[in-house]
Order: sequence, then structure tokens, then C-alpha cells
Amino acid sequence: MPLIDQATQPAYKEEAESGPSIAPEKVKQMQDGLAEKVPPKLKGAYDRIVTAGKKIMYSEKSTEMVKTELNRPAPIDQKLAHAATGMILMMDKESKGTMPQDAAVLAGACLLLEMVDLVLKIGMPVTEQDVRDALDTFVTLVMMKHGAKEPEIMGALGVKGKEQPAPSGLAETSAAATAPVAKAPAAPQGY
Repeated sequence: MPLIDQATQPAYKEEAESGPSIAPEKVKQMQDGLAEKVPPKLKGAYDRIVTAGKKIMYSEKSTEMVKTELNRPAPIDQKLAHAATGMILMMDKESKGTMPQDAAVLAGACLLLEMVDLVLKIGMPVTEQDVRDALDTFVTLVMMKHGAKEPEIMGALGVKGKEQPAPSGLAETSAAATAPVAKAPAAPQGY
């Protein structure tokens, strides 16, 4: 089965009409900007989560999951957000709760940007607005699920109202992402 099902091509073409595709260089710039904003105390866990996520993303076992997700009838921003959320939740489950949630949100955003790069390479259009919407949805979903600590995470992602500037190219996160959520117990250090 090809990575993109031909029956879904009209939906992709429709999405492309929403604007020009984001340049791969811009995606890389966004990843680098995010990595620079990771608080020092989260950097080690962030790097480990990103490395593990990339191994999963590019493994042969993930190919079917990627095909299924890309061929499902939904806007590209939703596909990207749900894929990144699923990956982070799966990794958290496998870590038996040892993955620091703050680092997981930041690493998941980086992995979502990696997915954008992958999707662009296979020829699917993704606009800068699609990326912003996917990041907003991802952050909202993960924060709702795990209650990541807002100040450091939301500041690193450049949320409206925070003192820190947004990483290069990252959109301000939606108000829904900053709504109060139940706090999850702190994960043990060591992931």
C-alpha cells in the first residue's frame, strides 16, 4: 500500500489551497528555536525523549501506523496533533510514568515538527497555519491528559501573556491550552 492513498488526494489538494506549504527550512528553524527555549533542568530528558521518539517514528514498525494516520479523512493539522499526542502517550506508558511531563510536552512539539518535515517530504502540503493549529491542539491534548506545569512549558512554547518571547516561528498557543487543568503527580526523575 502506498504511503498516501490516492482516494484521499482531493482532501490534500483542498488543504493546499489554504496557503503555500511551509518551507522545510522554516520547520527546522522552528525546531531549533524550540530546543533553545528548553529550560536547562529539562534539557537532558527533552533530548532523550526526542531521540527515542525519532527512533519510533522512523522504525519499520511505525510505517503502518503512519500510513493509517495520513490516509484518514481529517485535516492535516489534526492528523499531526493526534499522531504526536499518541506517540508521547505511548512513550509515557512504556516509561511507567517516569517521563517528566514538562519535558514530554516540549519534546512532543519537536516531534510534531519532525512529522511535518516527513509529511512535506512525501509531498503532502502543510501550511504554516496548519503547523500552528497542530501545535495548539497537541499542547491542549497533552496538557489535558497529564497536567504539565504551565509556566515553564507554556513560556517555552511562547504562549500569549508570558514574559518569554515565542521560539522562532512558533504560534502563540490557544486560550484552551492555558485553561486550568488537573495536575498529574510529579514524575520521578530519571527518564
